[in-house]
Amino acid sequence: MPPLESRLQHHIPQLLEMPPVLAHTVYQTLDFDAMLRSRDYAPRGAVSLDEWAGLSEVILGNKEWFDKWLEGERECKQTLPNSKSRVLFADSKFNYSL
Repeated sequence: MPPLESRLQHHIPQLLEMPPVLAHTVYQTLDFDAMLRSRDYAPRGAVSLDEWAGLSEVILGNKEWFDKWLEGERECKQTLPNSKSRVLFADSKFNYSL
């Protein structure tokens, strides 16, 4: 998936200063990975589906980007502690909790 990886690598640095957009991008990328896995999709070059880290690894595998995303999630969680419109931060299918 080189075109998608390249696009993420190009645009994520611009999103680091926009926590809501970064969070949305991470969520959508994780959801995309989950959809591909549910269909037993393994990209070219991957021997097995288990070997493929997913497109989300482009973002979350970069420590600086991961830390910025996590910081934004924590700030949002503190801002909306009792709000009924609160976002689910620990979606059970992704194993990322704060």
